[in-house]
Amino acid sequence: MVDNDSVPQDQPPSSTDFSAKPQSHALIIGGTGMLRETSLALATRYDLVSVIARNSNRLNDLWEEALHAGLRINPLQLDYKDEEHLATCLQDLQTQFGPVKTVVAWIKSNAEEANAIIAQHLNQQSIPVEYYDVLGSLHYKDFEVDEEEREALFARYPQVHYHQVKLGLRQDDTDDEPRWLTYEEITEGIVAAIDSREDEFLIGDSEVSYF
Repeated sequence: MVDNDSVPQDQPPSSTDFSAKPQSHALIIGGTGMLRETSLALATRYDLVSVIARNSNRLNDLWEEALHAGLRINPLQLDYKDEEHLATCLQDLQTQFGPVKTVVAWIKSNAEEANAIIAQHLNQQSIPVEYYDVLGSLHYKDFEVDEEEREALFARYPQVHYHQVKLGLRQDDTDDEPRWLTYEEITEGIVAAIDSREDEFLIGDSEVSYF
């Protein structure tokens, strides 16, 4: 079964009944931090959004906010660096709720195997999946993500359609220094990336200098 230890004990109303398989199912990896608002935004567009994160308190808060809004969020507490737990969770998730249509993943480069595990499991689905790989600015500065290597990884899984979403800088005025994106801008950008289905999508007005 899916690890739902972090799920609040209150039973959702019938509008969020988890016993029914959703018609559309999205998965967000790391959906309680900078992607928290993205989790809620996608819950208005999909029948169910499963959210993987480590912090149980944040997951519970997210679940409760979605519940009050009549949205279905399935909170899953786990560390995606735990490869065995991640693989089991993905298998059980698909068995319980059906195939995943869209994935938004913010995975640090010190957990590269997580991408391969996720892609491998999603590739076994009956339907293709759109995979949006969110690459934050510090990802490039601190870990030097190899974009071509990441693309080559997903190219081995034909059912997984890979997209890169880069977080850049926002230029409010031509005379101002560029600034980091707000959470709202990140959310709006990710939704726009999903709608566009472009292979590469930049959120912001410019890439940071060390891209």
